[in-house]
Amino acid sequence: MSGQWKEVARLHFKGKRFRDHALDLSALSELRQFQKMVAETAKALWRKAHLDRTNLPAHFEDRTRLCLRKIVEGSAVAPLEVFIEKPDLEELWEPEPVEVNEAIDLAYRVFGAIHEDTSLPEEFPKELLPEYTGWGQGLSDDEVLEFAPPGKPAARVTAEVRERLAALAEPPYEDAVDETGQVLEADVRQKRFQLWLGDTKGVQISFTDEQEAQVTTALKDHEAVRLRVT
Repeated sequence: MSGQWKEVARLHFKGKRFRDHALDLSALSELRQFQKMVAETAKALWRKAHLDRTNLPAHFEDRTRLCLRKIVEGSAVAPLEVFIEKPDLEELWEPEPVEVNEAIDLAYRVFGAIHEDTSLPEEFPKELLPEYTGWGQGLSDDEVLEFAPPGKPAARVTAEVRERLAALAEPPYEDAVDETGQVLEADVRQKRFQLWLGDTKGVQISFTDEQEAQVTTALKDHEAVRLRVT
């Protein structure tokens, strides 16, 4: 299959560490966190728009995978791109990375709202606040991270912005419960799976390397096997 690269956002790393458009390798954690933030946001938005479906579309993770192919001037500017595969059937060709664009636009509006001290967008999944507050933690006090979709002014990510985001998160609550249901989706890379307790109620659960075989077996045989978790 053929296809094309499409730029979806630019990350600006500003500070002495990034002079001469050099990206310090210790800053790669910020790129990884941005990838995770965008991917999880895209999944949450898709699920909210498709309550009648349990599984993500085929190759969804591939369509939300960001790539860095160059560093450009401006302290260090990292243009992030996605590769859009062109299918054999011309009428199925989608020239825009819709899922990524929607996720990045929402992230952009979230950080813009925090910076302007206004309400978060209504469609923002509040359970993703930890992913957002974790972005930029590797920066020192004299460094700033900015990002923007193409053609828009940059939104700033600073320690103050992260503190405001963290203040919006509800205090964690812990308790032990027993649940039994079907495993209809599993992400072995992030060690998470969805346990569905009915047609419309799903619970996201983390698992260890030792539990991976149980999860994948329950996923493969989900019509006959039910998994119990605590």
